[in-house]
Amino acid sequence: MRSYFKNRRGGVIALVAVALPVLLGFSALVTDVGALYLNRTQLSNAADAAVLAAAQELPKNPDDAREAAASFASQNGKATDSVTTVISADNRTIAVTISRNVSLFFAPILGVQNTTASVTAAAQVNIAASVPWIVPFVLPKTQAFDYTHQFTQRMYNPLKPHGEYEFDYMNVGIKNANFQDYIDYLKNGYQETFKLGDNMQYLGASSGGKASVEAFYDRTRRDANTDYTKAKLGDPRVMLIPLVEGMLSRNTSTGTPMKIVGFVGFFLEEVHKGTLQRDGNYGVTFYAKGRFLEDLNVGSGDSTSNPVYDFGVRTIKLIK
Repeated sequence: MRSYFKNRRGGVIALVAVALPVLLGFSALVTDVGALYLNRTQLSNAADAAVLAAAQELPKNPDDAREAAASFASQNGKATDSVTTVISADNRTIAVTISRNVSLFFAPILGVQNTTASVTAAAQVNIAASVPWIVPFVLPKTQAFDYTHQFTQRMYNPLKPHGEYEFDYMNVGIKNANFQDYIDYLKNGYQETFKLGDNMQYLGASSGGKASVEAFYDRTRRDANTDYTKAKLGDPRVMLIPLVEGMLSRNTSTGTPMKIVGFVGFFLEEVHKGTLQRDGNYGVTFYAKGRFLEDLNVGSGDSTSNPVYDFGVRTIKLIK
């Protein structure tokens, strides 16, 4: 009987000896695969954040894009991570790869050493099909906006032209806004997003009332930057303007729909109040000067590759 139990104990020991490497192998698989998955998830989040931040600088500032990628990768990853940034020749596509050495727990017992986890995220800057923070007026589209000359934004006044480069606009209603809402939108833009194909409702011809003039002036007063080449979304001087097919007559019925066919950015350089206090004729004396913005990046949003909608406003889309 004693020899029987001795034989059984010996069998168990032999079975454990055979099974132990298998058990260790499963432990290595479960633990180390989990560690790899966790690190890849962290890297993926860091790479997405880095590429989206970097794409904000494109296509105008590729060097700043590389710096932003490195900065956001560091903030959202580890200091020892390796970051590689690749930008396309046209500065419209960027890829950020983040790599990390991952220490394994059980796998080295089986002869498998530490490994490297690597994740790539890519984003593309394309034509904006949706835009937030629009102002409550629209412009007629053109074949191509001139981004090299200063334009005069003025009220309709054929007897007092300001030169070749000028434009008039049409006021539109946004979500049944009252007059104070309209002035707030002139100052700050409307928070919700509008997209291509949405209808705007004609509110009236351009107006030079004191409140409107002061709203435009307020934008310049709140923004110390006067260099349009450094303009960015969120700067008070930057206005995002929906485009429609053409100007309507000044006696058009209120509420007439106008379909959005594009978006353009305009940078207010100076606002002239003229002799407002003397004659009160704001529509004649008011005018503002500024420039249309080429390649204004408004961040994430709907995009299109159709050049017919390209008026210089860009959005970012993750493509990998």
